[in-house]
Amino acid sequence: MARHIFGPLLVAALFALHATAQIPDDEYRTVKQRALQVAADHLDVSAAELQLLDLQPAQWQDSSLGCPKPGRRYLPSIESGYRAVVQYDKQQYRVHLGENEGVVCTGVVRKGP
Repeated sequence: MARHIFGPLLVAALFALHATAQIPDDEYRTVKQRALQVAADHLDVSAAELQLLDLQPAQWQDSSLGCPKPGRRYLPSIESGYRAVVQYDKQQYRVHLGENEGVVCTGVVRKGP
């Protein structure tokens, strides 16, 4: 029975490791710093006080970077970027990065188009 439980867990762990491994080391370091800085600016703290928990490639369908706000319109465009999870003081924040901008996703009350 234990064999059936560990199989799916192992597959999930390997998938997560593989997804992160797709980002080259130099690019990973650069994107990590961007994600930490976006969160630091949002929280008004030093980036050194933050911890990156997860970083994955993402593709956004519009200029909201996956964090649409109610009442705003966004330009439809396919934009490659990253989805990060940053931790500060036991609180986790979703950070979405595009080519030239980044946003901390908070208070999103509607889904994207």
